[in-house]
Amino acid sequence: MPPADHYPPLTPSARLGLILLLLLALAGCSQEPSRAMLENYLYRLGNATEQSIDKDLRQLPPTAAYPPRRERLRPELELREGLVDTLRLRHCNNLLGLIAERNSSLGRVMPVSKKLVYELRFFTAIRDCRTELPEDAAAELRQQLDEIYQLKKRNLDNVAWNAFYNAPEMEANFALGEPPLAPADDGGIGPVLDGLKRFEQLARLIHRDDGWQLPAFLEQIERDYQILNNNRFGARWLSGLRLLTETLERGSDALQARLEQRALCPLGRSTPQAKILHRVFIKFYAGEVQPYMALLHRSGQRWLQQQQQLLEQLAHSDLLSAYREAVLSPHSKLWRDYEQARRRHVELWQQQLGQCGLMPSRS
Repeated sequence: MPPADHYPPLTPSARLGLILLLLLALAGCSQEPSRAMLENYLYRLGNATEQSIDKDLRQLPPTAAYPPRRERLRPELELREGLVDTLRLRHCNNLLGLIAERNSSLGRVMPVSKKLVYELRFFTAIRDCRTELPEDAAAELRQQLDEIYQLKKRNLDNVAWNAFYNAPEMEANFALGEPPLAPADDGGIGPVLDGLKRFEQLARLIHRDDGWQLPAFLEQIERDYQILNNNRFGARWLSGLRLLTETLERGSDALQARLEQRALCPLGRSTPQAKILHRVFIKFYAGEVQPYMALLHRSGQRWLQQQQQLLEQLAHSDLLSAYREAVLSPHSKLWRDYEQARRRHVELWQQQLGQCGLMPSRS
């Protein structure tokens, strides 16, 4: 017997087999929990119905993509060169720091989130400066302030639109290909919705004609953008709903095919095969798929509703009309397809188990 440290070398075929085993192990470890759960459900359902089901959920039917940025971007008005520089700012001290900030090297490349904060601060500053201007102020100064104020006021709609629906952080929430929400994980939707509600508050403010003040949370708005970017709830929910809808449709096809064959319970009484199917219903559908469906349903309704409330406050939401109809609405094609797949799946389970007297009562 050779020493422990002198085993014979592996043959090429053995080496290949070991590599395949390692690859399979790594694939199992990296698979998303929700996809693994839904694929297992399809596997169990296929065995119980004696139907062939494609269990591989890595390839899903296409869905609408978020429109390219060039189709969403709104042009922002710029002050004509020298207009601010020639102002006599002794009556507008609060503008000095803002002008210096904008003229700095960092100010010229602001991300849209910081640009939003800057524009809101500048607008309220120039508005208050006009209001507080002494009656004996020069007509030229008053005219300059009016011109800047009107331009900044007209600009707010475009600035807000770009800050919310052209921000990379928001775009990340509509991306395709993110891992789906995991079972029993609401995706941290609470802080995400809180941020969207603050965006909505800002969108409402810019349409008011009174002397509104900047909200206290404005200086921390960057945190809401960070949460959107790090969490990516929207993209993970979208992946989860597409995955679930496809699972329900494939499972329904198998249940339908089984119903169209010989009766599972010809005499209306349970059979061994019916008991197997019943166990799949209780353990894997009611025990795993339904809770995941409820999670996606509840969190999705909240996500879509808050998006609708934000979009309703923005002047250019029509730029997303096709995407809203396809994805980003409680009445979208994506949501309708899911609800239709859910109803069909439930009805087919009721028909199949009802034939055998095995359908659980609602009481």
